[in-house]
Amino acid sequence: MKIRRGVRGRFSQSRPVPPSNEGIRILIVTQYYPPENALVPYDIAVGLSALGHSVSVITGFPNYPHGRIFEGYRRRFRHEEWADGIRVRRVPHVVSHSRNPIGRIASYVSFGLSTLAGSSQAYRADVVYVYATQMTAAIAPMYWWSRRGIPYVLHIQDLWPESITGSSMIPGGSFVSRAVEAVLGPWLTRAYRRAAAVVAISPTMKDILVARGTAQRSAHTVLNWALDAPESEEGPRRIAGTTETLNILYAGTVGGMQGLDTVIEAAALLEERSNIRIDVVGDGPALSSLRLLVEKLGVETIRFHGRIPKSQVRPFYERADFQLVTLRDVDIARGTIPSKFQSSMAWGIPILTNIAGDVATLVGANGLGLVAEPGSARDLAMIFEQAGKLSATQRRRMSANCTRVYEQTMQKTYGVGEIARILVDASVRN
Repeated sequence: MKIRRGVRGRFSQSRPVPPSNEGIRILIVTQYYPPENALVPYDIAVGLSALGHSVSVITGFPNYPHGRIFEGYRRRFRHEEWADGIRVRRVPHVVSHSRNPIGRIASYVSFGLSTLAGSSQAYRADVVYVYATQMTAAIAPMYWWSRRGIPYVLHIQDLWPESITGSSMIPGGSFVSRAVEAVLGPWLTRAYRRAAAVVAISPTMKDILVARGTAQRSAHTVLNWALDAPESEEGPRRIAGTTETLNILYAGTVGGMQGLDTVIEAAALLEERSNIRIDVVGDGPALSSLRLLVEKLGVETIRFHGRIPKSQVRPFYERADFQLVTLRDVDIARGTIPSKFQSSMAWGIPILTNIAGDVATLVGANGLGLVAEPGSARDLAMIFEQAGKLSATQRRRMSANCTRVYEQTMQKTYGVGEIARILVDASVRN
């Protein structure tokens, strides 16, 4: 990627070159798609269509995040609909979003296999785009490549197998974890090597994927964009100044990988400081256990609001002095940039983080907020205190830095344009 002035590190990207006037036929394979909260594949589908390409989608029946089919849908072998001028085919699969590893893995694998029902659709495509939150979405594209030579592009959102073996589904280091790694490792290497291109969401993730078999020339970094950026008609966010209360926001998934237990422990260390308020907005499998931990430690500064509609998010962003961007202290966190990071940047909210690697580099090098040691509640408590002592001028400078870096490296138009260029190149080279 070419470096643009103004942003430090390996994160800057040039304005993507638009594809040629002759559109290509693109099939998108993604387990999640609206009406689920799956805006990245949706943005890419709509964006590619707007650029003149013929786009179709194969996806599952909407059930995320609660593991229940949405009202108005009924699982059947063949279901097609049109949305935003895009043909969407839904295939049946096992529905599960519990902590039971068997159910979750069955959901992932069954979607990958059910996607084979769209083979005739794939054979008419020039290239297949795979939204790889779960790598099992690549099962059918790999088959189509072997049978007809249809090129596929992997857009990696989470590293496998660590996203499974390092999550609450399967305890790391266990016999089951080692077995999963032994089975998935060789298959993942084949998936990376056969792909016409592999897109990572951070520089460190790209390096890891190259080390695992992706050809250097086929590896790309495209930073994700904010999924809840303020609408232009809403106007800019009010930049918070110094007040008696330090308002800290966490808005995102409440799961085991997010490491919010460390946040609660840090808040407990500062419980005597009544001027700190932490709002947790979001839902997930760890919510109930975190509520119990708050009660156990007697923390009164944390408030859980659950999942709320997008239309009701703005007041939280308006009030926030800082946003928390946290993950558990695991190796893959160093190559992960959680989506809440881009959201915070888009809204101009300075960041408090304990994620080493790419996130820490971005925050530290560009003056976007404060960084704590991974996994340390005491260090996180220290940056809470430090944040409360910053002047209004210092906070405004951090806020302005967030906006600048987002506009230069993470806007949706840049990301979609770069994905389009990669897909067009893949269709031509193959």
